[in-house]
This record gives sequence, C-alpha cells and structure tokens, in this order.
Amino acid sequence: MRIKIKSLLFLSLICALTSCGSTQKFPMARFTTPETSGFGITKLETGVVKTIRLQPSPDLRDQNIIDEPVIGSSYASFLKPAFGLSDSLDFELYFGIQQAIQGAIKFQLFGDPAISAGAGNFSLAVRIGYSFYVSGEEINAGEVYGEPRIDRELIIESGYGTYELISGYRFTESLLIFIGVFKDDGRYNLKFKEGLRTAIAHEFVTFGQNFGVQLIKGNLMTTLNGAVGSFEVTNKNKKENFFDFGLSFGLLF
Repeated sequence: MRIKIKSLLFLSLICALTSCGSTQKFPMARFTTPETSGFGITKLETGVVKTIRLQPSPDLRDQNIIDEPVIGSSYASFLKPAFGLSDSLDFELYFGIQQAIQGAIKFQLFGDPAISAGAGNFSLAVRIGYSFYVSGEEINAGEVYGEPRIDRELIIESGYGTYELISGYRFTESLLIFIGVFKDDGRYNLKFKEGLRTAIAHEFVTFGQNFGVQLIKGNLMTTLNGAVGSFEVTNKNKKENFFDFGLSFGLLF
C-alpha cells in the first residue's frame, strides 16, 4: 500500500508539471527571432500556437496495444521567457501544456540586440536547445476494452534536441522580418507501470522553415510566426507535412 501511495504521488507531481496525458504536442512555429534581448534584459512572451500532436497508439484502452503512432494537429498556449546574459547571448526557456519543457541558448552573430536595434539592423543568430517531457496517465479498469479489465498506469518520457539558424532585418525601428531553418531530433518512450507489460518507443525528426514578423513599440512586442516542413516518426516510416502558425505578445524589461 505504501508503494502504491508513493507511486500515485509521483504520478500526480509529474502531471502537475507538464499536464497529464499520453499525447504530446510539438510547436513548430517557435517564435525565435535573430535578435537577442540585450545584456541584463528579460523578454517574456506568451501566446497560442498550432502544434503537431503525437499519440503513441490509436487507443491505449485496447486489450492489445498497437505500436502505431497517430500524428495530428492541435492548438496550445505557451510561455517563453528569455534572459540576456550579454548583448549577443540569451538563455531561453519554453513551457506549454502537453508540450516539453525546453532550455536553449541563442547566440547572435551579427546585429544589435532587440533593446537597442534600429531601422536597417541586419541580424543573424544560432539557437541550440534540449526539450524534455515527463507525464503519466491512469486508465480505470472500467474504461478498458476486452479482458482482463484491470487498472492501467503508464509513464511517458520524451526528449529531443533543437537546432536553429535565423536571420532578420528591421525595415523600420518597429518592424522586424525574420526567416530561419530548424531541425528537431529525439525520442518518445511509453511504459506501463501497472496492468500491462507493453512498451512503446518512437524516434522522430523534424525539418522546417520558420518565418515571421515582429512589431516592437518601446518595451512591447507582438509576433506573428509561421512554419512549414515535415514531422517524421523514423522507426515507423511515417511522415506528415505541416503548416503551423501562432501569435504571441511580449514585453522587454
């Protein structure tokens, strides 16, 4: 009984951190501009984005779990803070419901940071990050199809690296246009801790192009971002093309 209580407490904790559920969402429009925040400056963005939605199996309530991913799309909210470690270096975080927690470093190769950039500023940056997702789900015996009808408890662990190259140009002091390319590469693992011995493991890779426009007025900013490319579960030879987009509002302070 004590082990069961500890297991349930642990499951509740990880669900609180990342939102419970076996479905994970992957943001393709990632609101990465080529301008860092500026030394000592914090940037805080929040918004809504269309994402890739990955289900590990068509239905985890089946008697026999099919190891076949289902790829779709869904909208999700996010929060993205960034901290200016220098005029050319930012440390960024990303949080979102049913999305991985991401940490990343953005290094600006050319141009001025956002806090001081003016009209005619050309900027180029690289961004490298890692995302991890830990979650869980309980399926009651009454929801299970077929026999045996017993409770199921599962844990999901996912992680992937992110690599981006972004360039941009300020046509006016307030208008920044940017484009970029990116690649994500990672894995998705699901294990049943109770009720089944089934394990699911998927490997995935994403290639895409980002493009967007950012309006900056003083310390306020609004960003419209789009992305096109492909999401592939490589161990299943399953590939889906995407056109995703999102809108965010932010503050430099």
